[in-house]
Order: sequence, then C-alpha cells, then structure tokens
Amino acid sequence: MKTIFTLSLAVIVLFSAMRSLAQESLPKNGRTVYVTIEGSKIDFVEGLKAENFALFDNKVEQKIVYFSDQPEPASAGFLFDVSSSVLRWGKRDLNEAAESLGIGVGHLTGEYFLSGFNRDSALLSDWTNRPEVFQKGIQKLPSLLDSRSTRVTSLHDACLTALKKLDQGKYSKKVLVVFTDGVDSSSKTRLRELVDALVASHTLVYFVTIVNIDESQAHWVAMGPGDPGNISAEFFNSVTKKTGGKVYEAHSEDPTNVERVHVSSGKSELRQAFEKLFLELNSQYTLRYASNEPSGTHSIDVKVTLPKEIKRDSGSTTIRFQKNFEN
Repeated sequence: MKTIFTLSLAVIVLFSAMRSLAQESLPKNGRTVYVTIEGSKIDFVEGLKAENFALFDNKVEQKIVYFSDQPEPASAGFLFDVSSSVLRWGKRDLNEAAESLGIGVGHLTGEYFLSGFNRDSALLSDWTNRPEVFQKGIQKLPSLLDSRSTRVTSLHDACLTALKKLDQGKYSKKVLVVFTDGVDSSSKTRLRELVDALVASHTLVYFVTIVNIDESQAHWVAMGPGDPGNISAEFFNSVTKKTGGKVYEAHSEDPTNVERVHVSSGKSELRQAFEKLFLELNSQYTLRYASNEPSGTHSIDVKVTLPKEIKRDSGSTTIRFQKNFEN
C-alpha cells in the first residue's frame, strides 16, 4: 500500500512539473484564449480535445501550442454594488447574493479580492485564496451604507479601479465579476475608455444583475419602484461581448411578477446565477498560440468540431471568447 501511495504521489508531482514546464516554455509572443461552450441541453460542453478546436488570428489559422480542459488558476476581482438603486430590492435578496458569492469562491482556484462601491469604491478583502478571509470582507459590506454615498453610483470608475487591482494579480487569467443593476450616475470614466481598458487587459468580465432585458425593444428595463436611473444596455453588451464574459440575470420567471425583478422567496435566481458563473469558470478551455501577426488589432475566431456523441448530448451550442486583442 505504501508503495502504491508513493508511486501515485510521484505521478502527481511529475504531472504538475510537466504542466509547469509546458507553460514556462511557451513563446513570449504567445496569446491565450479562454473558450466557453454552452449547450442547450447542458450547462457547458466538456470533454473536448485540442484537435476539436481551430483558432484563427486575423483569419489566419494558428497552431495551438498549449491546450487544457482543466480549471486554470485565476486572479479574480469581485465588485458588489451597494448603491440605493440596488438596496431598494430588499435585504433578503442582497443577503442571498452575498452568501452565494461567499460560497462560490470556495470553488475557485487561484486568488481573489472583494470591493464594494456606491459613490466610492472600498477594498473589503485584499488578495487571498482563503474563503473564510473573503467571507470577513463580505461582512463589511454594511459599513458602506452611508446615506449620502448610496444615493450616487460610480460603476464605471469602480470597474476601472478593480481593473488596476487585477493588474497586480499573480495569475495570467484575469476575471472580474460585478454584482450590480447597471446604474451609473457619477462616474468620471467614459464607457469607451473602460471597454478599451478591459479589452487591453484580457480580462473576462461577468455581471450578475437584478434587471431584466427586454430583447424585443433592445434595451434594459429596470423593474423596481422609483426612477430606474441611467441603465445602459450599451455598457453590459459592449463589455461582455468584447471580453468573452456574460451577463447572468437573476429575476423572476413568474408572469404575475410584473412589478419587481427579484423574488423574496426560495425561488430567487440569485444563488443559481452565481453557481452557474463559478461552474463556467471551471469549465473553460485554455488555448494558447504563438502569434506571427504584426502588432495592432487582432481579430480572433475559434471554430469547434464536436464529436457526434457530445453534439447529441449538448444540443445547439454557443461559443464565447475574447474576440479582439490589442498589442
């Protein structure tokens, strides 16, 4: 038994060493693309191999020099909106969002930090890989509920501040998760400036939001009482489409609930939204290639060929990744 255990440990150590060596030997001009594949019959498509992918840079097919279907360690930043436009949804749902976030980081490999924001942004938990430390940061959220500060929201500014913090992270994979209703009433940072910075940083950006999107009118609609404020469809769509992230909506599917998005009962979708977000981060494929293209804008495309059995079990698929790089 001791011999078997020793052999197993040696195999694990050897695998880790080979993986580290493979990443260290990657060319300096290499680029990494994180690919998410959603299925209509399942959450995410897993079990694919490198030969199932074709990667293009400016329409020129590239050789994939590194491939992984395992969770990559990430430096992740979490932003929690505590402005008055969010607080009106009720403490029960907000508490559930905070609780779901605290549980979710336990499934994340790497390091993470937490900031809360309304008028200003405040760091509540610095870089850590310990969920219990992160949880203490979540418990500080009520300290930001000053009545004067909650009346305004600097969403764009908070995102840019978090992006600068992410730049200090130790891992190449960067993730930004923002819980917000999308209202911005006082940012000095312009949308274009923020989107350009996010794209240049190669950060995957996700939103968990408590507003509903009316696709037939192609704009975001606040479903709560009072003035909805400046809710920008352009903000959500520009950021997620260009970074490879997604907007996770947490709203009621009850057709009689026409006055509010949130549900103050066990049917709330907040927990499900956070659970699926963390599942996505652990279900992504990592593709890296050596670019021979000149500096400038790089248009990225990824084609996926699914084996018959996986295609049958997955249904129709949606592929997400960062579509542009700048260098």
